[in-house]
Amino acid sequence: MWTLLSGGVELAAALTVSLPRTRRYGSVLAGLLFLAVWPANFKMAIDWSDRPLLQRSLAYGRLPLQLPLFLLAWKVRYSAPLIRPSCHRPDPRSARRQKVDPCNPRTPP
Repeated sequence: MWTLLSGGVELAAALTVSLPRTRRYGSVLAGLLFLAVWPANFKMAIDWSDRPLLQRSLAYGRLPLQLPLFLLAWKVRYSAPLIRPSCHRPDPRSARRQKVDPCNPRTPP
């Protein structure tokens, strides 16, 4: 059951990271997922200590990859643009009346 649940969260994170509008949220979800599954990967590596060398290597090899994946997800979180709906479809009447850029309200007229 946990495998199916984490797989569903992984697909949701991949979908939200792939869409620019939800990339910031998806990267947080992906980062939290990487942190959440790390203990399970660690337990799997311990449980597989009696398996053949290739399987043990794969189990232990996954552990150091979690940190770079988490850091990459967090980097995407802070590098993804913050998309405001008003920046994509500004109301031309309010922009003319206020004489400001709707994407940057601090822009002088």
